Amino acid sequence: MGLEAIWQRVQELAHYLRHRLRELPGAKVHDRGQTLSGIVAFTLEGVPPLKVKEVLRERKINVYTVGAENALLDMQDWDVGEIVRASVHYFNTEEEIDTVVRALAEAP
Repeated sequence: MGLEAIWQRVQELAHYLRHRLRELPGAKVHDRGQTLSGIVAFTLEGVPPLKVKEVLRERKINVYTVGAENALLDMQDWDVGEIVRASVHYFNTEEEIDTVVRALAEAP
């Protein structure tokens, strides 16, 4: 594929994930910078990040959580103590992202 094509695909998928998350009631995307990566940080109102991780893991969707001890300044700016981070890669599909967003919509 080549690095440029991989970069473009990751950018497209990450943009799509951010867009879909912003459509989800209660979801908030926490990103900053002019050039965003394939790692998308978010929270889901009323659902602790560890619970989000657990709900997604039950569906074989892997995400990870990051606490304030790892990103204190960002967390203070965002007024959160922990976030969920989802990573896309060039081999992911829009359908997989849709599956993640549907699972989040059903989260308790």
